[in-house]
Amino acid sequence: IAVEVEKSQPAIGARIIKLERKHLIISNNLGYA
Repeated sequence: IAVEVEKSQPAIGARIIKLERKHLIISNNLGYA
């Protein structure tokens, strides 16, 4: 989904990717990998 958004609106796509990465890091730190 993020990739499709990034094609049309790079700024929003990049923001979504950042949020996804941030969520993954938080989840891993909490042990919910």
